[in-house]
Amino acid sequence: MKRRRCVWCGGGPLTREHVIPAWLRDVLAHAFQGDGGGYDFASRFNTADEEGPLRSYAQVKPELVVKAACETCNGGWMACLEAETMPILAPMVRGERKHLEVDAQAVLAHWVSKTVVVLGCHEASAVILDSGDLDQISRRGTAPIGFHIRLAYRADEDPSPFDIYGSTHFAAPPGAATRDEAERSDPNAFSVTLGVGRVAIAVVGGPGVANPQRWVSGGTFPLMIWPPTADGIDWPPSAPLLRSRDDLQQFHEAFWTGILNPEFPRPDALRKLVELGDGTESTRTPPGHG
Repeated sequence: MKRRRCVWCGGGPLTREHVIPAWLRDVLAHAFQGDGGGYDFASRFNTADEEGPLRSYAQVKPELVVKAACETCNGGWMACLEAETMPILAPMVRGERKHLEVDAQAVLAHWVSKTVVVLGCHEASAVILDSGDLDQISRRGTAPIGFHIRLAYRADEDPSPFDIYGSTHFAAPPGAATRDEAERSDPNAFSVTLGVGRVAIAVVGGPGVANPQRWVSGGTFPLMIWPPTADGIDWPPSAPLLRSRDDLQQFHEAFWTGILNPEFPRPDALRKLVELGDGTESTRTPPGHG
């Protein structure tokens, strides 16, 4: 069924929204042009029960378009978020040096969260959200509290400019050691990994993950940006390094496996951001709108 109302606010009418924004498509096309001016773009989405096919095709610029957001959201807080993200992510995509303080990590995590929700509108059932996740992203201006997001460096000699891996999962309750112990009839968690030029971004979330015992410290997983790493992140890193598309898929699988099973405390760096944002709405004005 076609979506009729905005995924964020329930309003309308809907506008065309690019999962990969124009500014990022331009960065990728300029930095990673393959033979003939195009490149290989791949995606794979797995359900909790079976693996989907790898879809691969050539494009000059990656085009994934959905009708998911209204004009107010698309031209408002979403446009503002793109403007905030571009100076952070663009040099990273090209492999240039960048230091990410907590604030920059939070902006990038917010952008990634928005992107995976929009992606879920393109690929049915690819993203499973908790009841408050959309509100956290659109109204409070942060990544959801239950999301875990980390980075890796794509060290391929000629990396594929844009790859997507997605999976839905059964997240076992705290203390459970196996999937069978979850005793769930439906998947309750998701993971999405984006390969964007030199950057790999892995996201894990969903109701089955939104549990205080699953929170991890930034030091447990290298390059964790949500919860943020309090001491900051230097880019490009010495590890983890991904040297092929197979490495990217292994990174995708290794991260969600580590999140869904162990029990972890909640980190101070995130608690501080949550306390600052509690009960507030995003009041930022996008360029040209105020």
